Amino acid sequence: MAQEPNTSITLSGLHAYSDVRSVAPREVIHFHASSDSKYQFSIRRLGSNLDGPGADDVQLYPLVGTTLPREPLVQPIHPGSYIHVENGITGSLSNLTLECWVRPWQLQRTAGVLTQYTYNVACGFGLFVNGDGTPIFFVGNGTTLENGASVVGPALSLRAWVHLVGVYNGATMSLYVNGSLVASKARTGAVVPGTAPLRIGAYGETNASDAGETKRMLDGDVAMPVIYSRALTATEVQTRYTARGGVAPSGSGILAWWKLDEEQGVSVADASGNGHTGTLVNRGTWMIGGPAFDSAAVNLASYNPATDTTRGHGIRFASDDLYDCGWPVTETVTVPDEWTPGIYVGRFELRNASGAVTADPPYDVTFVVRRGPAQAKRQVLVLCATATWLAYNTAPFAGIRVADPYNGISPNPSAPEFSLYFDHHSNAPNTAAAASQPVYQVGLRMPWPSAAPYLRLAVPTDIGYSHLVREERFVHQWLSGAYDFDVATDFDLDADPALLTGYKTVVICGHSEYWTRTAHDRLDAYLTNGGPSGAPGAAIVLAGNVMFWRTSLDLANGIMECRKFPPSLAGANTNATAGEVFHSLDTSHARGGTARECGMPCYSVLGMDSLGTLGTDNAYFFPYQAVSTSHWLFAGANFTNGSYFGYRGSTPRAVGHEFDVRVSTPLMTRNASNVPTDPTGIVTVATCSATVPALTCRNWNGDLVPATSETAVISQIIYWQRPSPSGGQVVYAGSISAGWALDQDQPLQKVVENALTHFGVTKR
Repeated sequence: MAQEPNTSITLSGLHAYSDVRSVAPREVIHFHASSDSKYQFSIRRLGSNLDGPGADDVQLYPLVGTTLPREPLVQPIHPGSYIHVENGITGSLSNLTLECWVRPWQLQRTAGVLTQYTYNVACGFGLFVNGDGTPIFFVGNGTTLENGASVVGPALSLRAWVHLVGVYNGATMSLYVNGSLVASKARTGAVVPGTAPLRIGAYGETNASDAGETKRMLDGDVAMPVIYSRALTATEVQTRYTARGGVAPSGSGILAWWKLDEEQGVSVADASGNGHTGTLVNRGTWMIGGPAFDSAAVNLASYNPATDTTRGHGIRFASDDLYDCGWPVTETVTVPDEWTPGIYVGRFELRNASGAVTADPPYDVTFVVRRGPAQAKRQVLVLCATATWLAYNTAPFAGIRVADPYNGISPNPSAPEFSLYFDHHSNAPNTAAAASQPVYQVGLRMPWPSAAPYLRLAVPTDIGYSHLVREERFVHQWLSGAYDFDVATDFDLDADPALLTGYKTVVICGHSEYWTRTAHDRLDAYLTNGGPSGAPGAAIVLAGNVMFWRTSLDLANGIMECRKFPPSLAGANTNATAGEVFHSLDTSHARGGTARECGMPCYSVLGMDSLGTLGTDNAYFFPYQAVSTSHWLFAGANFTNGSYFGYRGSTPRAVGHEFDVRVSTPLMTRNASNVPTDPTGIVTVATCSATVPALTCRNWNGDLVPATSETAVISQIIYWQRPSPSGGQVVYAGSISAGWALDQDQPLQKVVENALTHFGVTKR
């Protein structure tokens, strides 16, 4: 049966995205836009104005005045995950049994569990969860709704696995919950599946405006769905319940069953051999475990999902799942050779009825232009933290672009709103209705206003601080005054094994928080022997919270996965459990969580690691204090030990928001166990100290350090000559806001200039 479209949500305003996050000259980038107003489209390479789309932004495409305004084109979205089975059940059935384990995450909206049912035109059969939390078993004639053809059980419990079995024997409909008969009703006649699609985790509806849509998606987990053409006995039902989803169905009459053991991808096999293969719509979430699995009891120090015979297999659905808008292309641009590496935007400027540009801020789709095949590598590569830009993309269909991503962006209340910082349904109208499934993945083929170039983050007052694109541009801006450099995204680092090879220096700046294991290993290999002529490479890090969470990527399908655990960590998933920390995008299903827990700690590659976070108003930004001015990093700075630096004007800005330190730092080791040994060869040249009660610091184990009135080191600047044979050199200023200070602070500029010179980089 053909797939019916998901519920259509029409968006007001303008929204757009590009098909890729980086592109090289001679490659093509596509843009996808939805707008209820006319707009003008152009490509801009961002210039020296970091605070708005001023005249310094150069228009590159199309040539000014050569294009007419685009006409309005509203493109809807279709959120919600479930499994669609193209080859549904056909014929007439004298007996029928539906079986499925389900764990509901909300019980206030009617949803399908295992159905071949579109109300009110193709009502075949189904297991449902009603809006009052009660389970329903229905059998019908395959056309309009047959009154009285359903039985209802007692209300289910939230977030608890329950075994539902609906049995029809030609004379009686029976509903079993956890092996016990809870309701029955007389009915005679055949069950006709009808023409509705067979779905797992949803059912369809029609109204005057559509011919049928999938509208009733389940917010919950399912396991072991089975359809039989016979009536199971009460004993068989009890046996199936006792098996807790860990035993394959047996006996005659198995029409279809789905083991759900793929644990990745979108194809779901029918283990019966009858060809009822399913397609996962809007991804869903794999690696959940089944009814027999106690996810909360997992000991991550010793657990391996591959050897756990009791884990079972479940899949999680969310009615707001959306990772690819699927919009047709509205703009196509082939990048010419003369576009130099840097951060660019596809700019959409709204037009009024007379065709004039409106006063509304432009809508910018940020992307990166890499070095092209006809361009030689420059001496420096600057890595853009695109994974972090994406991780914060809570409101992809926001109505405001130049604003605080938490408080200023105005989301569409009917559109999905979730990210790696907010659970599913974070824009639900009330907390009781919110399903709050933890978010383990985000999509790249979506608008990402989080990456708008002028976006600031300042709570509670706007002091001009930013931690995503704009923060990195301070470093780009300073470098561009004297140095030529290439740029690339951290997605490129994961995709291209030769990306770093041959550069004299790699610069990491801003909020480079999310790293794949592949990217971690490639940076380590570059520092070992990936520099010019196979010599060790060098890195300059002007960033904080670096390499903190492990991610996995499926760039072909536009998915980034990150499973944050434990929930006590800042920014982690509220309802995550230990057994769900294993990545579905890995063929080995390796564990996720913090990089240090996943065997890829930042300190082992770059010398320091993340310590904590603090507020973003004036009281929480600090300077560095020099402690080793005899070091070559301070040559020409005219500094003495104890001197402070890292200012914008007279205001300290170098250390703020989040910050990194050596693992031997007292706040990192306090009340911690198994703290690793500091790598040898590190020289601390500057420190930043602050009063602990103002901070949220965590020791090596991730536990909060009790607040005291002491003043303690929260950030450092180090030089690390990595020991042989790993080689390589690192200069690391451990703070997200380091680039903000670099823009104006001459001593910090001298430190970075000395580092570049020491690493063999020459000025333009």
